Amino acid sequence: MSVVGCLKILLVLFKKNTVAQLTSKIKKYTEIISDYVTEVGTYFRDALGASLEYEAICDKQNKHFQLVRLGWSENDFFYQILFHIDIKPDGKVWIQKNSTEIGVGAALIKKGVDKSDLVLGFRSPAMRALTHFAV
Repeated sequence: MSVVGCLKILLVLFKKNTVAQLTSKIKKYTEIISDYVTEVGTYFRDALGASLEYEAICDKQNKHFQLVRLGWSENDFFYQILFHIDIKPDGKVWIQKNSTEIGVGAALIKKGVDKSDLVLGFRSPAMRALTHFAV
């Protein structure tokens, strides 16, 4: 077999291995984030009472996750996305919104998301470069 033929085989094997690793990482992150959103929703519901609902929205197929607060408090209706997280096809975890005092990025790192895979989507690219997360 020629050198070119060997290189082609190696390239195919490398691509298969890389795709398998990416698929595994995305699956792992999907479970981590889904569990986290549900966990935080339960915490808020238990800590703050039943006057408002906290809905964990976990679209595992499309990799979109939100925690939403909604309901009535006296004469006011609330609907607020507390945080929104997406997993992109490249395996990066984008925190699109965080309206809480919780350090969502730090919490996800503790649960197993690699710091180099976290992107603060609500920050401009120039500001992201100043963080310890991915750009």
